[in-house]
Amino acid sequence: MFGSKVVAIIQARMASTRLPGKVLMNLAGKNSLTHIVDRVKASGVVDEICVATTTNRKDIRIKDYCHEVLKVHVYQGSEEDVLGRVYKAAEKMSANIIVDITADCPMIDIEHLKILVREVKNNGSLYASNVITRTFPDGYDIQVYPFKILSLLNRIVIRDTHRCHVGWNAIEYINQLTDRLGYSQGNLKYSSLPAKEKLCHPEWGLTLDTEKDFDLLSRIFTHFRDKNKKEDWNLFSCEDVVDYLNKNKRLLAINKNIIRKIPGEG
Repeated sequence: MFGSKVVAIIQARMASTRLPGKVLMNLAGKNSLTHIVDRVKASGVVDEICVATTTNRKDIRIKDYCHEVLKVHVYQGSEEDVLGRVYKAAEKMSANIIVDITADCPMIDIEHLKILVREVKNNGSLYASNVITRTFPDGYDIQVYPFKILSLLNRIVIRDTHRCHVGWNAIEYINQLTDRLGYSQGNLKYSSLPAKEKLCHPEWGLTLDTEKDFDLLSRIFTHFRDKNKKEDWNLFSCEDVVDYLNKNKRLLAINKNIIRKIPGEG
């Protein structure tokens, strides 16, 4: 069994191709990175947080914001080799278990995070995720795995187009991981968190990838800010969002025609 130190590593950079600077864009008074950090802290199951950004000069803004405002750790590494960057961040943090989150998912669900961490920390899963098969809307992606899986992937994965992903490779390279870890075929313990029927909307894009996504997410965050005047107004759940969008389906037209990138294409 692996150790118990749980570290959330948030991948973030300013030089996004389709929406530059998106991680620090204002969503009803707080930027995407702040929303994610707030949710991770509120989960109560993560020991430390590290933002894995790059050595690109543009990302000095992220580093400074994390140190001065969010008060979380930062690791600066390769812009292209995301797998290597996250591996080195985890190594620096002496992480036993990694919570893998990208900074374009500002609405990650706290309950999902708790369940997935428990599957790895307490139940011995070697990979736990709510995106093994996508059932939740795009934008709720959380992947949890022990450091030994990340370390193996860092050695196994060679292709540049695959090294721009991290946890996704745990599925793509499952046969190699099975062999390296000495498991019999199909015996590697992975845990999937599927959406209940009412939350099953894999066709919805609730990630922050384009200007139209920003428009939709701004409306969602503004709705919950105006509805709930409490300090923790931004901790609404996936179920809250699905209920809201089912009552306001016209909003889904804002970004319904966006073509999402396919993992592995670069």
